[in-house]
Formats: sequence, structure tokens, C-alpha cells
Amino acid sequence: MALATVRDLMIAELRDIYTAETQLLRALPVIASGGATRSLRTALEDHLEQTHDHVVRLKRIVVLLDERARGTTCRGMEGLLEDCEELLDEDGDDTVRDAKSVDDLLSAIAEEEVSITFRGMEMT
Repeated sequence: MALATVRDLMIAELRDIYTAETQLLRALPVIASGGATRSLRTALEDHLEQTHDHVVRLKRIVVLLDERARGTTCRGMEGLLEDCEELLDEDGDDTVRDAKSVDDLLSAIAEEEVSITFRGMEMT
């Protein structure tokens, strides 16, 4: 998509955010099921619900703008989620694995929030 107008930029950024959120939406159930503690699984399931709401809201916005929501894969989110999924296969203390999972997921969520913040700043 050529970025000839501010509207083009806004659509491109919304698609990027939508794609990152859908990647997280697909990965969270797998990561949650691998959590050793009930509290971690519950926290991830709660975030899954929030992420689902974000995806629905973003899709609604893009459709209202008469566009398609689909974008290209977010490589940063992909890498962070792969790290989380690889961790599920590692041997070790469950508490340590859960702590690392939380750290990786917080990085993914932080990337998601930072990108939204910067995109908001770009559009003002």
C-alpha cells in the first residue's frame, strides 16, 4: 500500500496493530495451557479475553473505514511468541519457567502498547 495520505498511513498502522493482536490471540491459549501455576493460566486467559476485545474493536474500526483488516505478519511479535512457545518445551523448575513466560509475554504486550503509542503520536 502506498502511503500517499494520512488516511493511508492510518489504515496501514491499524492493519499492523490488528495483525499483532491476532498473532497474540492465536498464541495465548497455547502459552496459557503450558503454564505450571493456576494463577498464571488464569492471568493469561484474562488477557486472552482482553486481546479478543481489541481484535474485534480494531476490525470494526477498519470496516467502518471501508477497508480490510488483514496486514502483514508482525515479525517482532512473532519472535517474542516463538520464544514463549519454545520455553514450554524446556525442562526445568515450573516456577522458573512460568517466570520466564511472564517476562516474554510482558515483552510482547509492551511491544504492542509501545507500537500503539507511537502510532498515536504519528497521527497527531
